[in-house]
Amino acid sequence: MQSLLKRSGLTFTIYALLLPLLFSLVASPEPVQAGSSAVAWNETGLSLPTGSPLTCFDGLQPSRLLAASKGSNDLPAGTYTFDWQSGGQRAQLNQNPFSLCNESNGRLYASARGTEGASQFTSLAPSGQTILYTPDEIASDGSDFVYAIASKKLFASSNGGLDWQERGQTLGPGVQAVSATQASGQAVYALVKVKYSATEDTYSLFFSPDAGQTWGKRYQANYSNSAALVIEAGLGRNAPVEALLLYVTLKSTGTYQTTSLLSSDGGRNFVQIEQNNLNYQKPTPDNRKFFFTGQGFLRITNHYSRVLAVDRSTDWGRTWQPLPLPSGLINDPLGLKEEFGKPVTLLQVEWSPANLFLSFADGTGDIYSSNDGGLSWQFLVKNMPDLKISPYAPLTLIGIKTRKLYSLELSEAGKGLLAKVLPGHSTGNEFFSETGHNLDGVFRAYWQAHGGLAQFGYPWTETFREVNASDGKLYTVQYFERNRFEYHPENKGTPFEVQLGLLGNQLTDKQRAANDPAFRPTVNRNLPDGVFFEQTGHNLATGFKAYWEANGGLPIYGYPISEEFDEINPEDGKTYTVQYFERNRFEYHPENKGTKYEVLLGLLGNSLLKVKGWLE
Repeated sequence: MQSLLKRSGLTFTIYALLLPLLFSLVASPEPVQAGSSAVAWNETGLSLPTGSPLTCFDGLQPSRLLAASKGSNDLPAGTYTFDWQSGGQRAQLNQNPFSLCNESNGRLYASARGTEGASQFTSLAPSGQTILYTPDEIASDGSDFVYAIASKKLFASSNGGLDWQERGQTLGPGVQAVSATQASGQAVYALVKVKYSATEDTYSLFFSPDAGQTWGKRYQANYSNSAALVIEAGLGRNAPVEALLLYVTLKSTGTYQTTSLLSSDGGRNFVQIEQNNLNYQKPTPDNRKFFFTGQGFLRITNHYSRVLAVDRSTDWGRTWQPLPLPSGLINDPLGLKEEFGKPVTLLQVEWSPANLFLSFADGTGDIYSSNDGGLSWQFLVKNMPDLKISPYAPLTLIGIKTRKLYSLELSEAGKGLLAKVLPGHSTGNEFFSETGHNLDGVFRAYWQAHGGLAQFGYPWTETFREVNASDGKLYTVQYFERNRFEYHPENKGTPFEVQLGLLGNQLTDKQRAANDPAFRPTVNRNLPDGVFFEQTGHNLATGFKAYWEANGGLPIYGYPISEEFDEINPEDGKTYTVQYFERNRFEYHPENKGTKYEVLLGLLGNSLLKVKGWLE
């Protein structure tokens, strides 16, 4: 998820971070005892500069943390990159400390010296460019859409701020806030003050599906002119675009009363889900109290930084059920017990929403993890005052303590990606109830054009970003039963924009490294109607050759990386004649002789997910 260090509008002051949701029914509200830990922090040898620098993950280069220093005795002002894997290296990108970071695409923003605008840059292009406006809202879906409010007018950019267009002409000059959904950076809400008076003002809520080119009015209400309103549509990658939070804060006799309202229909109707008298600040990824993560909604009840309860709703805030908490925390929403619970930080892995982390923030507590959305908790590792979660797989925690950086990789945490989600509602979306996942956009177009279910199987995950084992780069991917789709933006507009993962190579690394006879390069055997590939030193003939040629050939399967040999299928325990290719495995099924199922593709997606520990 992007690190938004600046967002539009006012938001609340809750010190406990937003928690992700649960995707299965809650069994008991009683505290859950934690298990033992078998992991430990790795020292990186790196230290942040003095002060409180802003930090975020680099969205373009894995294993790098970015820090913005305003200048100190040990480090001049600027943006720095910290590589915690390559021997603990630190390097300065430029002399501009960023104030806004988009972890989904690597774009950074800093105030431009001597201008009213800003500069936009990345770790791969640190010199950057000057832009007209500092964004008030950033798309977190990997796109380059950003939005800015200037003179209470709304402007949009589709290329990260290099070019701007006014998009709120029909809204008038009263735009107060803009919020983009995480499912789509083009699906945005705008809050507009349409009428002023001495006692109360009139607010209207608008929605646009196309980055502000067209708008539809959703809601209108009058509030005291002392009221402050905030909208929040960034409720999670799995949240439908119709999910929206509206916060209304009223000041009365020196106190602030904030009411939280939830909409499941795009702002047409709201349900009150919280009311209190605390003085809130605007919600950011570090202090949100509500979050949608697939099949439900979580609410954190707290007293300042002390958590009293975590509740879940599956009917959009109409009813709530308490979730179990680890030992040391209590479920006491009314605050009647003598101990209000310990100060904690609650974190969610946005790209794997069933994975939660809970850190006691009192300096003496520990960190707990949950991979089932909070139904059970396990003691993970000793406490860190500041935790950061990588926005890509494999999941990495970065801990910051006394300015020193520590890392912890949790490769099996990605199993939460397989948790079922709700059907998407975007145009062209296809939902598969068999696995509980959606297929959309360019991946759906590729899936349909190249064989669909027979070639690739059902989707096991939603889209997420992952470090590619072949080249070490970051790609947006989606796993299927038989393969992995990878989005290659460098090939946008070409037939190679979507590519299949090299799962055949990945799953046979050990056999090929051991010079296994079946994978050992050989000579041209001059097989009848066969073909020899010098690139890999292997032959292809008979039924496998016919299937390879008829169903996509090189772009779909890659070169053969083995000869034919007999292998036990891990799915059913039977032995089949097989041949491995860079991207898949062919299996000969004699029981289907004479039918179109005589040759079947191996379930390599399943196999790789099992190797990762994500699939049982």
